Amino acid sequence: VLEDYVGEIIPDELDYFDEEIIAIHVEQNDGTNATVGLVTTEMVVQEVHPYELNDTTMEIWVQEDTVAGVKAAENRAEEIVRLLESGGIKYKPTGFFRRIWFWLFTPY
Repeated sequence: VLEDYVGEIIPDELDYFDEEIIAIHVEQNDGTNATVGLVTTEMVVQEVHPYELNDTTMEIWVQEDTVAGVKAAENRAEEIVRLLESGGIKYKPTGFFRRIWFWLFTPY
């Protein structure tokens, strides 16, 4: 199922995530955690892996129910932006310069 996201275009509203190696930490409903690795290049999802990748540039924390809500949303980009702004999805850039850049230009 993860492979279904390869080739997906990242909407303009989420362009801060266009060139990233992302670790997505999902808190499952049963209390366990799962991590997914995602690589984006030029506003396209290039790779999705069922494990955390090395040299991540961004970490994201989300709950399983939130992921299900995004999948079911009519406009997924708007729902993701809403969740980023409300704290339903938490994120943190990794690396010194990336953190400074996000601190200066806080997108959400």
